[in-house]
Formats: sequence, C-alpha cells, structure tokens
Amino acid sequence: MRAILLRNSRRPEALADDLEAQLGALRVGALRLRDLVRRYGADQLTACFADLLRECELAFRRELLPNLPEGKWEAEAALETDGFSGPHLLRLSLQREGEGLAVDLSGTGPQARGPINCPLEGEGRLFLARLVSPLLMRLAADPARLEGITLNDGACRAIEVRLPGPGTLVTPRFPAPAGLRVLTLSRLLSAFGEALFRATGGKTPAGFDNLRVWSLGGRDTRGAFHLFREALGAGMGASPLGDGGSAVPPINGTGGLPVELIEARYPLRVESAGLARDSGGAGARRGGLGVVREYRLLLEGSLSSGVSLSGGGPAGGCGGRPGGPCRLTLTEGKKKAQGLPPLASAHPFARGSLLRVETPGGGGWGDPKERDPEAVRLDVLRGYVSPEAARELFGVGLGKAPDHPHDPEQTRKLRAQKS
Repeated sequence: MRAILLRNSRRPEALADDLEAQLGALRVGALRLRDLVRRYGADQLTACFADLLRECELAFRRELLPNLPEGKWEAEAALETDGFSGPHLLRLSLQREGEGLAVDLSGTGPQARGPINCPLEGEGRLFLARLVSPLLMRLAADPARLEGITLNDGACRAIEVRLPGPGTLVTPRFPAPAGLRVLTLSRLLSAFGEALFRATGGKTPAGFDNLRVWSLGGRDTRGAFHLFREALGAGMGASPLGDGGSAVPPINGTGGLPVELIEARYPLRVESAGLARDSGGAGARRGGLGVVREYRLLLEGSLSSGVSLSGGGPAGGCGGRPGGPCRLTLTEGKKKAQGLPPLASAHPFARGSLLRVETPGGGGWGDPKERDPEAVRLDVLRGYVSPEAARELFGVGLGKAPDHPHDPEQTRKLRAQKS
C-alpha cells in the first residue's frame, strides 16, 4: 500500500516523510495507551473514558442546549461556482428537540459537476457534528463554566445531523468529484454559525469564514519540482463579550507555516506577513482581522485556489458590518496586480511574480458608532484600522500621526450624522 501511494504522488519523498510522521505519532500514542492500561487496568481506563464522554454529553444536553429557545432557525449559504456553473445552494436549519439538537440540511442543492461535492453520509454526519460542537460551547451561561467543560465526542451524541435524499451536494451519487469539499464544509460551518446567531438573538459570534485553500507547483532554476500548499488563519466574528480573535487557525487546527521554514524548503520568499488592516468588520465589537502574506515566487509554474465566498465577507450582526473577503492577487513584472478567480485551476505564473493572499476578517457586532472612541484610536495605533475607516465607519475623529489624538467634538458631529 505504501508503494502504491508513493508511486502516485508528485512528491513521493515528501509524502514518505508525512506518512512516517503520522505512523510515528500513532506508535507513540499506542505506547502511552499501553502504559495507562498497565498502570490502571483496562476496565478502569475504559470506564474513565466512558465517564469523560458522558460528562460532555450531559453538559451539552442539560446546560448548553437548553439555552437555545424552542423554534426552527434557518440559514443559507452559496458557493459561486464549482468551475462549471453556479451558484450552488446550501440550506441548513437548527431545531432544539428536548435535550438534543437537530441539524437539518434538507433543501440543499443538487450535486455539482465540479469538485465541491461533500459526502456526509455514514461517518460524515459525525464529522460535521464535531465541527459545529465547539460553536455550541458559546451557549454557556457563565464564561467561567465554558472553561470547565471538556469538549469531546460526547457532544456529538446530543447532535443529530439529518441529510436530504441522494443526489445533493452533501449526498452525491458516485461518481462525484469531491476534491474541494473543504469549501462546502467551510460554508456549512458558517451557515451553522449564522443560524445559531439568529437563534440566540445575537449572543454568539457574528459571521466568520475560516478555511480557504490554495497551492502552487512548478520548477526552480535547476529543474527540480516543488509543490507548496498552505492554509492560513482568518478573523473570527465579534460577540457581545468582545472583539473577535484575529488570525485564528483554520478549523483543521493548523495553518500558517513559519516563514523561516517556507524559505528554507521552497523557492519562495515571504516579503510581508501580518494582519490585514480594515478586514475586521466594524461594530461596537470589532470582528477579528484576517491574515495577509506576500510571496515572491522564485519558480515558474501554476497556481490553484479554492477561495469561493458568496456575497463578500462574513456577515456582521446586530448592526455590525461584514468582515473583509478573501482575496488572491498576482503581480507579474511591471503589470498591474491581477485578482484571481474564486476557483482557479493551474493558473500560470512567471518566475519572479508576487502573490498576495488576504484571508477573511470576522463580522462585526453592534452599531460601529457605539464603539468606544478610545478603542478605535488604539486600533488605529496598532494598525488594525485605518484613520479613514475610523472616521467613515466608526464615526471617530482623530488627529494626525503618530499619536492620533481623539477629537471629541469631531466625533460628536460625525456620529450625529445619519449612516
């Protein structure tokens, strides 16, 4: 099996290292589990694991989910294209049923010709439940209690995922391409967050979109082939409790390779890296900022991307503004920067080109003109918000750099104007 996998890889040596690393982690885990069995006994250890799962399940059924009101809460999301046609609709509804939660995907559009199909039958239901369960932790009445709940698969026992009949984006008939199913998963997660926001009357975070993929491949000046793929973090939506987190790792828990590692392994030079200014949605609570990186491509090849996001950036809530969208731009030589389409396959680039990647910011929560002017001034000083956005979106008048002193009279006049 290992030989078959390696023979079908463009980078067999890199794949071999990945496989060995994963197998090594499994071996270490098996040894540690064996140590626990020797120390406590298999029966006691099994009972302990069962208790951990049961404690999490009970926390969801008796503490978290009862904080959802009775009723049915719906949300829709769309992917602009699958590479052939579009848009493609995803429909999701939430309904609390006793101590459980039903997540219904009925009404989702038909399967696509392109690779955005996302099979959720069988173990896929459990996978989706695992993705959405962390968002339900925000239902805790006491933030301190939230820290005391150990999240595990016990939560999935309280969540029932209901799927439509065969032939949809989430129940495609074989054969159906599914190489970019992560885009569909990401949009489903965002739709779940939107429905949860409505169900709680805005007590959970506003919109977010936290999984975008892109890759490039090509040959360096010596003819060696390189394949580079990266998933970067994005901004989380704001909530009544505070601003959204910035540069939050993607939903798979990884993202953003160290610059030193990128430049040591690949014919790439990272010319800038940081937070994308003005990407966080404006609001009384500001959305988290997305990430921006610029890569000098020291090879010749092609680039592929899956950054589809319908309708701009993640939605704001309770009067908050949307976050910034995901953008990929390519600059070749002295040409003007070219925006890449949301779904690109094998887009060619020349050696020396500059690729700029900006990930989405989170949606804002509440009226931007209710944000503390001092908080806006600090955002400007830190480079999170531009002076222009401070004035136009937040209605805050600031003086000149470097301190940008607050001008209360100008702020009063700006905020008295109609939005």
